[in-house]
Amino acid sequence: MNLPISVTQGQYVLTISGVAVILLGLLILSTVIVIMQKRKARTFQTQETSLQHTSALLHYVI
Repeated sequence: MNLPISVTQGQYVLTISGVAVILLGLLILSTVIVIMQKRKARTFQTQETSLQHTSALLHYVI
């Protein structure tokens, strides 16, 4: 198995397996970012719904 980046006489050489590791890392990172954005949007929507419900209750009481 090749290392992702190997050093040959002071120069960095990117191997095919190194490219695969980098691409896999980028795929995982982008997937995590998408999941976090969806979770944040869901949380915002839940908070907005809760705020609307509270506002409706206050209007009812007043």
